[in-house]
Amino acid sequence: MNSSNHPPIFDWTRNPPPPNLTPFQQFTRHVDWEKSPLGPMDQWSSQLRQTVLMMIADPNPVVLYWGEEMTTIYNEAYVPLIGPRHPVQGQDPKLVFPDIWHHFDKIIREGMRTGKAHVGENQLLPFNRFGYLEETYFNWKFLPMIGEEGYVIASYVIPTEVTREVISDRRMRSLRQLGVQMNNAKSMREFWTGLLRGMEPNKEDMPLLMLYSTDSSSPRRSPAEDDITCALECCLGIHGGHPAAPQRVRLSVEATGLSAIFRNSITKTGPVLFKRGDPLLPYDMFDGVSWRGFGVPCEEFLACDIRSGRGSLIGFMFIGLNPWKRFDSDFLDFITLINEQITSPHVSALLLAEEIRRSDHEAQLAAIQRAELSNQLLEMTRDYEHSELRYRNFAHHAPLGVALVNADGYMKYMNEAWFTLTSQDRNDLHPRPWLKTVHPDDVGKIDAFFDDLLNGGGPLTIETRLNRPYTVDGEEAITDGHSAWILASGYAEMDGSGSFHNVVCWITDISAQKAAARGLTIKMEEALELKKQRENFIDMISHEVRNPLSAVMHCSEDIANSLSLISSVILPQDHRSMESIQNAIENANTIAYCVQHQKRIIDDVLTLSKLDSSLLTICPVVTKPVGTVRAALKLFEQELSTGDIHMDIVEDDSLHEMKIDYALLDPSRFLQVLINLATNAIKFTRNHDVRRVTIHLSASMDRPTNCSIERGIKFLPSHPMSRQRSCKLNDNYGQPFYFSVAVSDTGKGLSQSEQTRLFRRFEQGSPKTYVKYGGSGLGLWISRGIVEMMGGDIGVASEGEGKGSTFFFYIQAQRAPKPANENDDAMNLERNIPSMALGSNATSATVELLPPQQVENTIEIDESATKSVPSPKLERSKPSQQAPQAERRPSKVLVVEDNLINQRVLSRSLKSRGYVVAVANHGFEALARLYETSAYKGDSAKATRSHSPSSPQDTQAYSHSASTSPQNFPFPANNSRASPRGTSRSRRSRPSPNRTTSVTSTTSINLNRSRSHSTQPSPSETMPKEPPFDVILLDVEMPHMNGITCIRQIRSLESQGLLEGHTAVVAVTANVRTEQIKGALEAGMDGVTSKPYRMDELLGEIERVWNKVGKAGEEGTDGVGRDVDVDGDGDGGREKRWKGDGVADPGG
Repeated sequence: MNSSNHPPIFDWTRNPPPPNLTPFQQFTRHVDWEKSPLGPMDQWSSQLRQTVLMMIADPNPVVLYWGEEMTTIYNEAYVPLIGPRHPVQGQDPKLVFPDIWHHFDKIIREGMRTGKAHVGENQLLPFNRFGYLEETYFNWKFLPMIGEEGYVIASYVIPTEVTREVISDRRMRSLRQLGVQMNNAKSMREFWTGLLRGMEPNKEDMPLLMLYSTDSSSPRRSPAEDDITCALECCLGIHGGHPAAPQRVRLSVEATGLSAIFRNSITKTGPVLFKRGDPLLPYDMFDGVSWRGFGVPCEEFLACDIRSGRGSLIGFMFIGLNPWKRFDSDFLDFITLINEQITSPHVSALLLAEEIRRSDHEAQLAAIQRAELSNQLLEMTRDYEHSELRYRNFAHHAPLGVALVNADGYMKYMNEAWFTLTSQDRNDLHPRPWLKTVHPDDVGKIDAFFDDLLNGGGPLTIETRLNRPYTVDGEEAITDGHSAWILASGYAEMDGSGSFHNVVCWITDISAQKAAARGLTIKMEEALELKKQRENFIDMISHEVRNPLSAVMHCSEDIANSLSLISSVILPQDHRSMESIQNAIENANTIAYCVQHQKRIIDDVLTLSKLDSSLLTICPVVTKPVGTVRAALKLFEQELSTGDIHMDIVEDDSLHEMKIDYALLDPSRFLQVLINLATNAIKFTRNHDVRRVTIHLSASMDRPTNCSIERGIKFLPSHPMSRQRSCKLNDNYGQPFYFSVAVSDTGKGLSQSEQTRLFRRFEQGSPKTYVKYGGSGLGLWISRGIVEMMGGDIGVASEGEGKGSTFFFYIQAQRAPKPANENDDAMNLERNIPSMALGSNATSATVELLPPQQVENTIEIDESATKSVPSPKLERSKPSQQAPQAERRPSKVLVVEDNLINQRVLSRSLKSRGYVVAVANHGFEALARLYETSAYKGDSAKATRSHSPSSPQDTQAYSHSASTSPQNFPFPANNSRASPRGTSRSRRSRPSPNRTTSVTSTTSINLNRSRSHSTQPSPSETMPKEPPFDVILLDVEMPHMNGITCIRQIRSLESQGLLEGHTAVVAVTANVRTEQIKGALEAGMDGVTSKPYRMDELLGEIERVWNKVGKAGEEGTDGVGRDVDVDGDGDGGREKRWKGDGVADPGG
């Protein structure tokens, strides 16, 4: 037999396969059978091969479940039955069909056990194959396949879907039942009941049905114009009292819900489909409904109108569709057949009789309505005539000017008020005659106003001046020659066709309002100027009072240090000298105490002035409230230890429950209140047997009240003005809450009368309080004002004298996110706490200790409180005597100060601590000193000449002069290189033997030299330059050039590369208001120290600025330390306000 007679090969399971395979055969071959229990296709048994070849060739759906694992193999006709689950070739059916496989698993295993086939007809199979659970029906045959060993090795399944046939048969039964019911109907009531009964058995296709009839009293006009009322006749699957099935539905234009749904069905042809969750069908609309059919809510709803054979609207049908079947053409045919049943001849005759009855009823209603309309028209005509008469009388006597103007500008009507207000000539018949009465400068805008009205604009309003003066009762008012003013309003009146008819215009006299507004503006400007003057006065008082206190403080420190050194070399046997020295040291410490006491009184008075003048502001920043409290209370550690007082800080559970971590509040003002109360608690507890102070912190979402606090706190009534000036919430931050603090002590307690006087201005609990404990009586009054401005309240509770007391206050704060750099925030907080505290009238043990003697018998000293406490010692600090360090410390300082006393005292104090000091009287001299250093890379002589006080730049740079006149200071002439305040000395001073070389009058020489016209080289050009300064201590208020202008010039030189590195500059100023401190930092200062200050504070600020700025400059960087983080939120300090960067902020 030759090859030409060889039969063709069709076994595509072998290798290599025959050519021209179908796509499904190729798909089946490319299945990874090796991973299935069947193994590779070339290793299949011959029986499996034959079965697969046979089923793939079968045009009917076939699926094979092979082996104990029941591996799935199916043909191409089977794919539509499983929908998107294809492909599942070679997979485990338990994983592929988890929702239905339990049913088939029983059938297959029963066939394996008995070897018998299983046949099923019209079997319901809820199957999720298109994204939703679907109602499907199947006929199937499960045929067991016997293997060579004689047992069942597979199940050969032939499924046939009969879903459409089963559902169609069910719907035909419903239609037959409906036809029977419709033929038996004898009235409209029986019509609606029969329609319901016909649909009732088909609970699968109609789980919900509502039938509405149109009201027989409604007129039958165009549906778009009708206001039809529908009544619920009957329903299935929902009771009549349910909100989704109202008894009556009115189809108004602004309809919602069923009303809008029925209107849509009227305006559209055929049924209208809606889905649950649409705007007209919210998800909760059918809550509480017991669903018929499959017991699950419907997802689709159908609305269709019911009409008679003549097309008249009879009612509406609202159907909830089968949730396991989506709306399709078969259901649309079903609805069409229902409508045909309704329009059958028998039903049409019934509906026609109903329509005739309605028509007769409507005709009767129309006749009645015509009669009513005739009566209404007659009544309205009379009302119109009466209304027109009233309007004419009103327009004629109205105090407003009224006019009607046609399109050409001719006056059609004017009332008496028009002529009175405008002084228009009654006989002027020209167009736009009012223009002659308008002020010449306003004629153009009045013309434009009328043109806009002619173009159909309006209503429009305009204010204009008249060409006459403002008069009162016929006499010209004293208004500095101001013209009379009117307010004109108008609109274009259109006729029924939309064409222009005329312009209606009203005018009223507003001259009095304009005069009042002008007077109010003048008063407001005067008030603002007065407020500005008051603020400047407060600043001036603060500056001038603080300035001398610095010198007193430094002198007392130097005296104490010097006497301490002398005492170390006196022989112990010299008791008299030693006692004198100790007394002198004690006196120096008493002076320091008195300075601090005076500073606190000044702070209180300045804060009081700001409260009275509404100049005190609240500036919130992001901070940790609990951490702020704990850091602030560390100030009292030494005093608590000395007085053997125990302090507890209790954090309430509410802080953790509300997760209060970061918050937006003003930490400076908050600590001013807290430290004031804590200071009082310590002061009044120091002399009692039980010495305990408890700080209780809590938070709440609701505002605390007298009833909500268990301690019996009675809040003081808030001042209305404080509430008005309170800080508003910031929309950029989180939810507001209330942060509460209770300060309890075991001290002397308070009587009822003392509690009532506590928070008054300049008052204390009793006269004995001042004698025994001191104080101004302002602290609690100021605390009350601050708390109220922060949105809170303050109160006190005490059971009586000797039983201690509790002060409670709360403020309003907002939740805030964690700052970008939490470590920097914590560092700034720790650093700023002492300055906030000192500026808030708080004090540590060093400055709070009462002097060991009475001062002029004005204060009664409690000796027991001080015997165990040593007098504060001010130790000398010499960098040169310290142990060698790996890194260089700041040693050369330039002091720029116009007050000679402060200049000399500060210079001497710095030199005594090992610093090399140079001085300058103002900004010009400071710049001249910088030009003579090696850090300056430009022409020193040229720079000095361009910035000398005699140059034109002097006028621009000069901010404002010193506020005191020159004085004669008690220092020898040879110790000074600076002139008295407000003057300039050009002669060269004789250097003092006690001064270092760097403190000579180099600046004065340079300034004199800059005014000469000699062409010879100056000494500065031939001599080597001085080393650069490590730190500059720069005053702000100075003549010729103030500190702000000077620092800006320094930073400008640095940015131009003329001044090398970044010079560390600390502002030393008596300007302590928040805006002033912030302005100094923004101008370029690296730190600020306020007067008066202790040397330890200034030295600490020098070290801090040097560590942050000086080191960076040495390493060749750009000095990032310039941006001081003033608000503790890690943003470099350029946001919102100064937080107290090493500066006491007592009042501003």
